[in-house]
Amino acid sequence: MEQKMSPFRFFLMVMTILVYVFMLAPVLVVIVVAFNPAEYVDFPITGVTLRWFREVLADPQILESLWISFKLGISSAIIATAIGASAAYVLARYKVPFGETLQLVLLMPLLIPHLIMGVGLLLAWRLLGLPRNFMLLLVGHVAIILPIVVLVTRHRFASISPSLEAAARTLGANSVQTFMSITLPLVAPALVVAFLYSFMSSFDELTATLFWRPVNTETVTTQIMGMLNFSTDHRVNALATILIILSFVVPLAGLLMVKLVSVILPRLLSWTGRAEMTEVMTPRELATEKGE
Repeated sequence: MEQKMSPFRFFLMVMTILVYVFMLAPVLVVIVVAFNPAEYVDFPITGVTLRWFREVLADPQILESLWISFKLGISSAIIATAIGASAAYVLARYKVPFGETLQLVLLMPLLIPHLIMGVGLLLAWRLLGLPRNFMLLLVGHVAIILPIVVLVTRHRFASISPSLEAAARTLGANSVQTFMSITLPLVAPALVVAFLYSFMSSFDELTATLFWRPVNTETVTTQIMGMLNFSTDHRVNALATILIILSFVVPLAGLLMVKLVSVILPRLLSWTGRAEMTEVMTPRELATEKGE
C-alpha cells in the first residue's frame, strides 16, 4: 500500500521545483533567444538561426576578450593551485604557530565583497607606484580564488592517514619519494577539482575585474557588460550561451580528468619507481627476484 504524501512534504517538493525553475528559467531564455533571427529581442522566437554565433566568432574584439579571460584564468589557477595546495599541506600536516590565524587570513577573500577587494587592491597598487597592467589582474584573481584551493585541498590532505607516509619512510623512501608515490596520487583528484573550479571562478569574475583591468583591455565578462550598456546587442545572448556551455563542459572534463588521474597517475608513479629500483639492483638481485 502506497503511503500518501503529507502536506508538508508536498509543500517542500513544490517549493523545490519553484526554486529550480526560478534559477534555470533565465538561463533557458538566454539560450533560446540566442537562436532568434529577429533584429530585436523577442520571445517566443520567430525562427532559428546561427547568425549571432557566427558574428561572435568573427568579431576580433570578442575573440581577444575570450583569449584574455582564458589566459588569465589558466595563469591564476596554476599559481593559486600551487600556493594554496602547498599552504594546505603545511596546515594539515604540521603544527604551525598561529595556524588557525593563518588559515583565516587565507580564507579572508571569501568574506570580503569583491567590490571592496577591487578598490583596495587598486589603491594599494597605485600607492606602490605600479602600472595598471595584466599583473594587477593576475594578482587580484589569484587572491580571489586562493581560498577555494585551500578549502578543497586542505580537507583532502587531512583525510590522508599519516601512517601511509610513515610506512613509506619505514621502507626506505625519502620525503620526495613518499610525496610522489603516496601523497600525490591520493590528493591529485582534489588538485584537479581545485584547479578547474579556480579557472571558472576567474573566468567569470566581473566586479573586481572592472577595477583592475588595464586601459583598452577587456575580459569576456567586461566585454558582455559593455555590450549591454551601449546597445541591445543580440550577440550578447550568443556569447552568454557559449559561456553557459563552457560552464557545463569544464566540470564534465574535470570529472573525466579526475577519473584518468586516479587510474593513470598511480600506475605511472609505480612504473617510475620500479624503473628506478631496477637501475640500482645487481643482475644477481634481478635474477633472484624473477626466480621468486
